[in-house]
Amino acid sequence: MLAHCDAVLREHTARFDWSKKLTNEVKRSIKLLQALQSTPGAKIHASDVLELPRLGGTALSTIEILDAADLLIDDRTLAVRH
Repeated sequence: MLAHCDAVLREHTARFDWSKKLTNEVKRSIKLLQALQSTPGAKIHASDVLELPRLGGTALSTIEILDAADLLIDDRTLAVRH
């Protein structure tokens, strides 16, 4: 998972001019998620990523990368319903 996300992260960083600090925070967050996964290689729920700040990680930028890498299950609920 990390190798796949690394390539996506490098491309995303270049395209959106992310700082080295943000890039490293996202890389660390992905490593943390990988370590916490009960099923290695499985897609990751956005709700799990949103818990990262409690563990010293970053959530929204990590969600961007996981989504771009097609490794995200977006289970967030919308605050506004039609």
